[in-house]
Amino acid sequence: MELTRDQIDFHLAEYAALKAEARDAAATAASHFRWSAVSSAAILAWLATQGADLDIPTVVFLAPAGVTLLMAVLATVRLVRTRAVRKYLVELESMLGRRPELGWEAKFSRQKAMLAVLSAMGWVALFGADVYAGLTLEAYAAGDLPYDARDATTT
Repeated sequence: MELTRDQIDFHLAEYAALKAEARDAAATAASHFRWSAVSSAAILAWLATQGADLDIPTVVFLAPAGVTLLMAVLATVRLVRTRAVRKYLVELESMLGRRPELGWEAKFSRQKAMLAVLSAMGWVALFGADVYAGLTLEAYAAGDLPYDARDATTT
């Protein structure tokens, strides 16, 4: 089926709009990871400096892990939507292009899958670090660690 010039123009505009949406969604997901790491570090720093002196429930020490989990869910929602958009972009590229194997989305789809795996590994590592640090700080605040740095003296 041959497309009219108006149909081609429509699909080109659609392609540009969807490409921008996918780029923005990927940037938002990356921003979620950065904000998760920064907020976790800030919460853990506050707990490390103030938590031992306060009577805080254990769940508070796991707040960084909760923030990371929430941000990971939000990023995943964005990336799932982006994946659907990118599949459609591949179809548009093959329809509008002269050679279906050419096109950014089609050519680099394997690399994008690898980036998704690396992203998931980053989220899991950050979540694990948050849980470990939170539980270690909680044990420190409760006095359950064998070594208390506050008792150490330097000579």
